[in-house]
Amino acid sequence: MREVEQLAVGQDGERPMADTCRVIACIPVYTLGEGKVVEHALEQYRKQITNGSVKPDEFEVLLFLNYPKDKLEDIHIAPGAEERVRTGHPEPYDTREVIRQYRARHGELRMHVIEKEFGTRPNWGWIIKYAYDAAALRARARKKPVDHDVIILANDIDVRDTSATYLRRLIQTFDRNRENGGTRKTPRIDGVVGRIDHDTTTYRTWPNFFAVTRFEQFLDAQNRRGYPGRQPHMPPEEAGDGYALRGRRRGEKHTVTQGRNTAFRASAYCAVGGANTDTDVGADTELGRMVTFARRGVTDKNLPPDEYPFTYSPVMWLETDPRRELGMYRKGEPVGRAWSEWEAMNVYGKSFAEHIGGETEELNTERLEKEFGVMLRKWGLAANALSVERALVWLGLAQRDRTTRKHIYKDYEIVPDAAGAPMIEITDLAHLRQHIARWKPKRERIVAVRSEPK
Repeated sequence: MREVEQLAVGQDGERPMADTCRVIACIPVYTLGEGKVVEHALEQYRKQITNGSVKPDEFEVLLFLNYPKDKLEDIHIAPGAEERVRTGHPEPYDTREVIRQYRARHGELRMHVIEKEFGTRPNWGWIIKYAYDAAALRARARKKPVDHDVIILANDIDVRDTSATYLRRLIQTFDRNRENGGTRKTPRIDGVVGRIDHDTTTYRTWPNFFAVTRFEQFLDAQNRRGYPGRQPHMPPEEAGDGYALRGRRRGEKHTVTQGRNTAFRASAYCAVGGANTDTDVGADTELGRMVTFARRGVTDKNLPPDEYPFTYSPVMWLETDPRRELGMYRKGEPVGRAWSEWEAMNVYGKSFAEHIGGETEELNTERLEKEFGVMLRKWGLAANALSVERALVWLGLAQRDRTTRKHIYKDYEIVPDAAGAPMIEITDLAHLRQHIARWKPKRERIVAVRSEPK
């Protein structure tokens, strides 16, 4: 704790957190590999100030620069970082210098930078615990805060774009809940999960990647809303991870927290003891489950919808770099296993353009069937589950008459796989291709409209 306190308030000779600060965005940064992307990420937060979403003293960015010592031994760091960055040609390991020069140019964006060298790569739980604990301690050290319960915003360095009112919407969500919460009709929330998406350029180039990403988003949407049929039709231990069931009892709605766009009340984070340092992949998701467990009180109690501690905000959206998901996809790995090489630390060192550039693809039946199968195992769902049918309809692989509920068309069948389990077999891609063609300009219009300051 003493080390974190020193990092929170004593490192880098920086000013303390403003008494008027409402939100602190916590961003872990791999020191040796983010020199080409960190400035773009910081610019998204500065835009929140320049467009009037928040005042400079209402928001702070906490950057946790870290790296394992054994990785430092694997690279050669050339001299001349100041000139490289100043002329717009940073190397991946120039992260510190990019941040230093950015801060010198843009003092309106309040930043606190903490650094740590680990011996070897730690669990992700350790990394976020350092960052989130430091945020909570910085907030606690204030003399006369306007709000003692600062909002800890979990973001990462992959942010590519945000809604123009991103931070304002976040603050308003908590403020309105505080004004109206505390009753059975409107319980007090502990956190908010915002909408996440990838950029249109990636989706145009990789339509199978786009389709399977939307498929998972449609499953997740039903999970959040508590639609009937979202529960698995087979035990999760037989179906894989059982993603939709982990951390909740059957019948509960569930909003999956993650490290790209989730906000917690600092008091809720501290009440559960912070992040679990024994967890690597999924530590941010587990943190949400910890808060839910704490609110539930006992393990055999279902949380009714009006007592659930998290809410979802579609207007608090951001676009994130698809480098991890797309990188694995381009290797032939399914999107549902995008984090299976987490510990390899192999997505760093390239710019956004370098990550998404190169070859293109066309819609492919075999690839989609494989992707859908892995995604269903991840969520612990059978192919004939009602929630899966809905997702396929929304995706454009089927359409029903709203009155008769009979299929107008159906471009897939549920058939047994080699082991006899149900699987999705796609019979026609024409309607899916049409839907994708319509989705792309619609996505661009949504972004354009929501980017207008209000």
